[in-house]
Amino acid sequence: MSRTDLLSERAAEAGLTLIELLCGVSITIILLCAAMTGVAQHQAQRRVHGEQILAMSACRNTMETLRSVPITALPSYHGRGFDVPGQDGQAHGLTAVPNDLDGLAGEIYVTADRTAGTTTLYRVRTRVHWQGVTRGGVFEMECLMGERR
Repeated sequence: MSRTDLLSERAAEAGLTLIELLCGVSITIILLCAAMTGVAQHQAQRRVHGEQILAMSACRNTMETLRSVPITALPSYHGRGFDVPGQDGQAHGLTAVPNDLDGLAGEIYVTADRTAGTTTLYRVRTRVHWQGVTRGGVFEMECLMGERR
């Protein structure tokens, strides 16, 4: 066999077989699907985390507002709702659950916890219950408030 015959025989064998091509395409498709699934799950997790941060901030801000209220007026806030602002400060950052009466995602609960002499302590709980983009949730914050000196 001459050198040119060997080169032409190798040239005829060059390239991919159909099985190699199909295996390569299958692996590429599987990797792309896995990457897209990972990106979608990451985005959903970011949304859930963002909603939780909005709820936490709204509860904390409402607690701070309630600390400036005279202690005798604090029980009158029981059962009131409050709005959860969005990331840019827009109203209704979180959507209230469908059966919420006031349409606000936040709720305030004030109960007398104990009385020590002339001082009454109130248990104040702020709660956000929302219907989210992904699944929604509940966040609560609680503290005791008494007469400030």
